[in-house]
Amino acid sequence: MKLTKRFSGAALVFFLLVHGGCELYNLPLNGRADFFPAQGVRAAVTNFQQLRDAIEAAPPGKTSLIMIETTFTTLSDAASPAPPIKIENKIIVLAAGQADQSIKRESSLKDQFFLVKAGGGLILGKNGNSGKLTLTGNSQAADAGFVNVEAGGTLTLNKDAALLDNNSNTSSGGGVYVSGNFIMNGGDIRGNRAAGPGGGVYIAPGGSFKMSGGTISGNSAAKGSGVYIASSTSNLSMAGGAVIAMNNDVYLQNGSRVTIDRNLTGAFPVAILTPENYTVPPPATRLLEASSAPDLAPAALKFAVTQANGKNYSVNSGGYLSLNLSTGGIVRLASSNVEYASLQTALDAAAQHDTVYLLADITMTLLGDTADIPAGKNITIVPFGQEKKIVRGGVIPFGSLITVNPGAVLTLSGGQGNLIIDGADKISGGALIHVQDALLEIEDGVTLKNGSNWNPSNFLGGKGGGVSISSTSDRPVLNMRGGTITGNKAFLAGGIYADNGTINITGGIIEGNDSSNPFSDGSIRMDNGNLILGGQAEIRGNKTRGVYIEEGTFTMTGGLIKSNDIGGVFVDKAVFLMTQGEISGNKSYGVFISKGTFHMGGNAHIGVHSGGVGVNFSDGVVFSMKENALVESGVELDWGKYITVTGPLTRPSPVATIIPASYINAETLVVLDNVSDTGLFAKFAVTPSNGNYHVDAAGKLAAGSP
Repeated sequence: MKLTKRFSGAALVFFLLVHGGCELYNLPLNGRADFFPAQGVRAAVTNFQQLRDAIEAAPPGKTSLIMIETTFTTLSDAASPAPPIKIENKIIVLAAGQADQSIKRESSLKDQFFLVKAGGGLILGKNGNSGKLTLTGNSQAADAGFVNVEAGGTLTLNKDAALLDNNSNTSSGGGVYVSGNFIMNGGDIRGNRAAGPGGGVYIAPGGSFKMSGGTISGNSAAKGSGVYIASSTSNLSMAGGAVIAMNNDVYLQNGSRVTIDRNLTGAFPVAILTPENYTVPPPATRLLEASSAPDLAPAALKFAVTQANGKNYSVNSGGYLSLNLSTGGIVRLASSNVEYASLQTALDAAAQHDTVYLLADITMTLLGDTADIPAGKNITIVPFGQEKKIVRGGVIPFGSLITVNPGAVLTLSGGQGNLIIDGADKISGGALIHVQDALLEIEDGVTLKNGSNWNPSNFLGGKGGGVSISSTSDRPVLNMRGGTITGNKAFLAGGIYADNGTINITGGIIEGNDSSNPFSDGSIRMDNGNLILGGQAEIRGNKTRGVYIEEGTFTMTGGLIKSNDIGGVFVDKAVFLMTQGEISGNKSYGVFISKGTFHMGGNAHIGVHSGGVGVNFSDGVVFSMKENALVESGVELDWGKYITVTGPLTRPSPVATIIPASYINAETLVVLDNVSDTGLFAKFAVTPSNGNYHVDAAGKLAAGSP
């Protein structure tokens, strides 16, 4: 090991060269944490052993910068000492290089990544031009969070850092356990879990957590999914842009409270507080206090309280728990924190970008009860607290419960609980939600169910039981990232109907929907436009086809279409591009090509179907295969139809088993398009009929075994 020094401008800069291929920049204590030497080779820590060696070699009493240049995994069995890495009497700045990098938990590591002891400091991210540094738990089972900050130690999280997806299944503090000091200037603490309290952060007695920026979201725990304040000697202070998302809460043990350091810039709610004791006067439980600078009253309006005992609680202007004996309304706007007795009144009063919180269930009985999202506004509807419903009521048929007008954006989110849009199986003249040249976004925790779009004035009924969409262009009209569309019915498309536009479904479930027309068109019907299915989305168990696409394009990059009645996908005068995902277990067939085109490639997989047919190539234009595509059930070819091979076939034989329209020798079954490898014909099998058949070296049907 060698310690050298050089001058760069007026700053004294130390370079600590550590054996094993990494260099450590060392800065004076009064230097900037985001400082880079003007000259010299950038530090390059490329594995966990090097990281530990570099931290151990860093000189005491100084601030040292280590750059992570490669994503790597922890090593619990590396040379002694085993994790956690201890930081004592020195300050370590840990940041990514020019590109984003991660340090990932291995399955055998149960301890923390880092232990910050008295006099030690760990700074994650350097707020410069570097990439983002992520500590990820890989959802592996562990006994601790990422960082344990002991009394006298300090952890700082900056905007270029994140703590994600740690699973602490035996302890508290899924992300961070704080007995010392934790400063969060920015960054992200998300998707962590603790079996005990504190899914994101656990503040032990004597611990301090100062949050002035960043987001805590999507964590889970027995208590305090976001933050757990363990005692009156534990402190959480919030300022500036700090936000603890609605899907997380801050749990306050008796006597603990949140301190407001300076003005909060986020919209209501910047945090949802869960007191251990729901005592109201006399004396009331105090939830908030202010340092000397800000006025507490405006800050208090930005906090919400977890509802309990069937009552409506809030934070009053003095920071105390308040019981609202009578509420001002059933919805509240984030922009103004004003409550309204009518959803439509709130929507009309909403800011251009606003969030509407449902404080109670809403039953829509008359025509005037429906909700129109004003043209051009960007509105989010989310339940306040736990589950909230918008329900169709009464016996008078009327149109959609919610209409999204031209140029508007409506986002439906489950928040901390669930948001349910329920048609109650009452016959109506519209889908649950109608989108007209606008955008609907559906997130986790949202359910659209029991819509019945059967227009009494039209014996043919309506289009779309859950969602109906009409668009004059191919602009985005629906983004579904989660949630469920279930138990809806209409004449056309029980789940989703769209005339033009682009639908992107990357998550959630569409199931149990039905259409009543004799064509059994589909749970989703797309006339023109673009339908994209990917991620973990599922279209399953519908009482009709899964998808019906007409005169448009269906692109499947992932997801699952399974167990639907009639069939999986019907392609009518449209194009179906499948590169990933699976279609399996549907009744009759997987894909029916009628006057359309179907291209399979990538890892596209069509499994087994009850009718024995994976693909029915009826009077369509083209059915092509390449790469790792597989059809497990038979491919049924109509007269004059054949499979076109457009590239190498990498699956073991057979990639498909053909059911010919007739067993006449020399019938063309497979052709090559810009492919010269005639050996690919042998990748296909033929269903036997009064003897064996095969595809010969010219792609034609031939009797006998190959």
